[in-house]
Amino acid sequence: LINPIEVEVVEARVDSLGDLRNIAQASFLPPISTNGSDNGETINNFSLNFIAGKSKGLEGLEVGLGANFEKHNVQGGQFAGGFNIVGGHVYGALFAGLCNFNKGYTAGGQFSGISNMVLDNADLVQGAGLLNVVKGPFNGVQLSGVLNFKSGFTTGVQGAGFGNFIKSSGKVVQGAGFYNICVGSIQGGQGAGFINLCLGEMLGIQTAGFYSRNQSFNQESL
Repeated sequence: LINPIEVEVVEARVDSLGDLRNIAQASFLPPISTNGSDNGETINNFSLNFIAGKSKGLEGLEVGLGANFEKHNVQGGQFAGGFNIVGGHVYGALFAGLCNFNKGYTAGGQFSGISNMVLDNADLVQGAGLLNVVKGPFNGVQLSGVLNFKSGFTTGVQGAGFGNFIKSSGKVVQGAGFYNICVGSIQGGQGAGFINLCLGEMLGIQTAGFYSRNQSFNQESL
């Protein structure tokens, strides 16, 4: 017979704001955790997760072989073999073998084997094997093996093996193996192996192997 997994529960303290806090916790798979049934309501300074771990927040370091889930904010660093998923703001760096997903404002870095996504504003460096996405205004650098996407005003650099896309305007330099597209205006430059499109005004330089177009001078160039 196989004995069930037994985990000693470590009692968390309550801070002045009413949040449960613990210096350290270890999880096998929620709710099997040293925080017991409070694992999803506790802010930790250090977390070690085997298959997956779930906490209210992190102020420190989290390491997971599979996935790390934070319901609210992260201040510090997360390392996961699979996924880092944060429901609040992030101030720090996230490293994942597969994907990083942040719902709130993000300041710091996201680095993953496949994709990084932020659904809010970001002051950030993103590096991904496949895809980077930021839905809000962005200040920083995106580097990916395939595609970068931004929907808010952009300040910084995009570099991709295949393509870069900005849904708004920006003060930005785009470099891609195949295409760069900006729906709004650009102050900066676009360089692509095949095509550049700036649907708004272009204050800067465009260079492409085949075709570039912008509305600054209402012209097309091959």
